[in-house]
Amino acid sequence: MTRKIGLGSTHFLRPIMMVSCAISPLLAPAADADSIFVGSRVGSGDTITVLQEFRDASIESQTDGAFRIRLTDPSMPLGLEGAGVSVMENLIEAGATANRYSRRVFVQTLASKPPTQSFLARASEVSIYGAKPEEDVLGGHALFSTQHVDVSTAAQQISALARAQADLSQIDLPTSTGMLGSRLSVDGNRIFGRASANIGENWLALESNTALDVNAALLSVQQNLGTDVHGNALPGMSVLGRAIADFGAAEADQETLISGNVQNSLLSIDTNTVFAQAEVNRADNRISAAGTHIQGRSGFQSGVYLSGVQRNMPATIRSAEADLALLNSQRQSGQVESVASLTAQLDIRIVDGGRDMLIDSTMSLFDALMRSDALANTAINQIMVESVTELNAASASLGNYQQNEGRVVARTNVSDIDGGAALLSRNKDILLLTMEGIKRSRVRIDDTVFLANASANRATNLIRMSGTEVQLGRDPAATINTYADTVVSSLSSFAVNADVTLGNLQISKGRAHVQSEAALRARIEVGTGPILDSSLSLSRNFVQSVATDNEATNLVAVSAKNALVGTVGLSNMQLADATAVQADAQLDLMARQMPGDDLSNSRIAFDGNVALSAASGNDAENQILVSGSKIDGQSIKPTPLVLNAPAQKMATANFVLSNLQQRSDDAPIEARATLSAAALLAAPSINDSSSLSVYANAVEASSVSNRARNTLRLDADILNATSAVISSTQTSDASVEAVVSLDQLLGNIDLDVAAQLRVIIADNLAIAQARGNDSVNILNAQAAVIAPEEDIPANKTVPLNATGSFAAENIQRNTGGVRAQASAQTDTADVTPNPGGALNSSQIVLRNAGLVADSSGNRSVTQIMMRGPSGSTEVSMSATSSQINTGSVTSTARASKFSNAPAGQIGNRPASASANPVTATATGNSSITQLQRY
Repeated sequence: MTRKIGLGSTHFLRPIMMVSCAISPLLAPAADADSIFVGSRVGSGDTITVLQEFRDASIESQTDGAFRIRLTDPSMPLGLEGAGVSVMENLIEAGATANRYSRRVFVQTLASKPPTQSFLARASEVSIYGAKPEEDVLGGHALFSTQHVDVSTAAQQISALARAQADLSQIDLPTSTGMLGSRLSVDGNRIFGRASANIGENWLALESNTALDVNAALLSVQQNLGTDVHGNALPGMSVLGRAIADFGAAEADQETLISGNVQNSLLSIDTNTVFAQAEVNRADNRISAAGTHIQGRSGFQSGVYLSGVQRNMPATIRSAEADLALLNSQRQSGQVESVASLTAQLDIRIVDGGRDMLIDSTMSLFDALMRSDALANTAINQIMVESVTELNAASASLGNYQQNEGRVVARTNVSDIDGGAALLSRNKDILLLTMEGIKRSRVRIDDTVFLANASANRATNLIRMSGTEVQLGRDPAATINTYADTVVSSLSSFAVNADVTLGNLQISKGRAHVQSEAALRARIEVGTGPILDSSLSLSRNFVQSVATDNEATNLVAVSAKNALVGTVGLSNMQLADATAVQADAQLDLMARQMPGDDLSNSRIAFDGNVALSAASGNDAENQILVSGSKIDGQSIKPTPLVLNAPAQKMATANFVLSNLQQRSDDAPIEARATLSAAALLAAPSINDSSSLSVYANAVEASSVSNRARNTLRLDADILNATSAVISSTQTSDASVEAVVSLDQLLGNIDLDVAAQLRVIIADNLAIAQARGNDSVNILNAQAAVIAPEEDIPANKTVPLNATGSFAAENIQRNTGGVRAQASAQTDTADVTPNPGGALNSSQIVLRNAGLVADSSGNRSVTQIMMRGPSGSTEVSMSATSSQINTGSVTSTARASKFSNAPAGQIGNRPASASANPVTATATGNSSITQLQRY
């Protein structure tokens, strides 16, 4: 922090580049930034001005960890006995960072100090001008304490690569007899790869144990550019985390992994973590004020602004003005990509034609965590005001602007495996392989978690104000002005005017792409030997893929113990054109036995697995919560929200919540989820109470173009001269698709006799949901006495009208195709006896397998609930809903097949299929509109 003392002093802090690289950085020099002008003119306040630029350069970090234990000593003819070989609790980390900063200002006034008015003579001012007229201009002014500006720009390649390999192997010795009472483990290792640019923390705190006059402003600007200063495209940001855990030799001529029987031993690849994260533009902006008595400065407003002329913008483009003003601006046009991957292999091989088995042992891949995050613009913006007694004549304004024009991709999967038995393609597989049978042993791939998350614009915006008596300021009111950069020419700007204002604008454009993929492909392979008194499990694995274009949580909460007077305006606008959003989750599990010996007294389970995918275009949760013993509307007619002023007046009321979401240019939104469980057995006979189960698995895919949850709640003993309105508009021409697939394949090739075999496929669920527009609008007013606003209609809109003391409107237009598809294949066709064979005392059951496909063009719930005295009949309520759908809406649910061939004999316990619901629902428009008076 740079401290200014006296009148007219000029200082600024200007780090050109701030870079941290964890391992092996390769740094190119930063571009000359002398053409940028930064200036501050300060009275008796405090100012921090920060400019960070990193252009035409690269940051690379790479970490490789190799752990190899090779057992080659010919003097060990009996292999491993009573030995422990492990690679455990290692940390491999790589990080590459450009422009990271933390700026904090704390001002405390004690009762023994002079009143704040005595040393606040004039405003702080700051301006930042670009080198060319078409570049943005940033600035602001504040009377009390702080003008706080943070600016960071990145245009470069940033990459982080973290790799770890653990290789435990035994050379093929002719006399080797495997393992006895030993342990081989690759457990508890952590691999982290992180690449980031423009990570900022801006905190401004005012605190007093006496009266406090508040006036402060905060501006944060972050940019990640996809081109250099010459206009050439840059590779962008990438991060890769990769773990390799093999019980095997690396060289192609050393194919033997573990030779001989494995007995009374443990082979494990457990509790390993791989985390990859690529992130640009993350801001944590906070203004807080706390005091015994808080007073706003009615004669002066703080303000921050961001303007320019290259987009034919008006003079004030993005601005916030109030006693407490906060504005966040983020723009991303590069590529952000993150990949986390895992290779795992356990293998037992035959020696000289012998039969090597897993006996009284455990082979395990358990509790692995794989996570990949690709994050573009992320912001947390907060204004917090808390007064012990009075909060008087104070206004607050919070604005958030985010724009993504680039590619954001997150992937979590397993990588290719080199070498090994030629039993499968080994494309991105986890493999536990035993060549010649299992006896009294356990083989499992359980409790793994694979997560992928891709996000273009994400914001949490919060204003919270409280006091015993709250009189929000009206001279002047807080304002928000935002220009939407011509994404939609007819709906391109909004202005909010009220005592407390919150505005959120998120834009995705320029053929941007948001994609996430999470995939787990796992195999347990058994050779030609038997499976005796053992268990094979691929259970409780979780795969999730989430891709989000614009996401916002907006909250304004104002509370008073006694009286509260004021107005509140909240506006959320989310716009996108030609932006594809895709999420894919795959869970592919297999246990396979080659033609050979029997399956006896054993269990094979695929239970409790989950695959989820979610893709959303615009997603918002908006809330206004106001409470006090008495709530009064302002006597001056408020006009909180204007869209394309002065052409269209969206809403007029004391308390206004507005939501506008739009997607155009027919960009697809797709969510796909697949879960496959296959037990392919080749035992000529199965007996002694063996079981196969596919139980309690779930697969779900959900996709939506526009989704909003809007809540406005007034809670008081007396509501006096108060009006409130919710206005929600959603339009979409995007194609929306949700596809799920659940495959359950249990089969046997040459079954002669099955005794006491139990095949259970039960309680599995597949759901596909696709939505064009989806909104929930709840307005709740509760008081013992409710008096209407005499002169102010609650809402005036074009083209619909909803006029009343409390009003709500919902407008939805969908022209894109919406499709939901759910399919399940359950095939037991090969679990049948050959001619002359028999299923004796066996059971094959398919039960409670649910299949749901649900699609809708427009869906809404709009409710106004007024709880008050019977004498409140003069208070009016009005709700209106308009829905138009011209796109195709389809749902398809394809049920599985279940069969048992007639050859041979079925004895005692026949096959059955029961209670398996299959549902497909397609709806063009669905609306629930309610007025409730209690």
